[in-house]
Amino acid sequence: MTRPSWVFINFTLFLMMVLICSSLQSSLLHWIFNWHATFQLAITIAVYVILNRGQVESLIFTYLAFYCMAALSNMFEGVAVLTGVTLYLGLRTIRTRIYSPTPTHFTWAALSSIFLFHFLSWIFTVGLELNVPRAHPLVWVLEILITALGIKPLYHLLQWIDQKTNRVTVSEIIL
Repeated sequence: MTRPSWVFINFTLFLMMVLICSSLQSSLLHWIFNWHATFQLAITIAVYVILNRGQVESLIFTYLAFYCMAALSNMFEGVAVLTGVTLYLGLRTIRTRIYSPTPTHFTWAALSSIFLFHFLSWIFTVGLELNVPRAHPLVWVLEILITALGIKPLYHLLQWIDQKTNRVTVSEIIL
């Protein structure tokens, strides 16, 4: 296969993983955990793409991923996309200043993005909606702790997918 087809397959695989993780997060895991905190794998996958892809590809992926996450939950699509683009801008800015292709850097970026996603979406919802929602910071922190348990295997899975689809990451280009 040619190189563009591998890029398309890689993009599609990551987007399908976001769809699967979003549907698990918004239905099955809430049913199992009785509507409490769940793993935030879809945000973690989006952070991986933002950190390891070019600007245009990661922006398109961010838009699609956060739109799909909102469509599969009870969140407004506009708020989710606005929050996702804000996270994208923040991560890309930080990536230009400090970047390390290690699992530790990815873990801290993903876990802080999960908290910021909840906080920023709450702030944007307060600014855009008449009925102000309640903030749940303890649930946000619990979701960060739960996600931290499985973030390293997910990181290695995402790298394995990149390897199998012959995807060159930004860290390989820089080094």
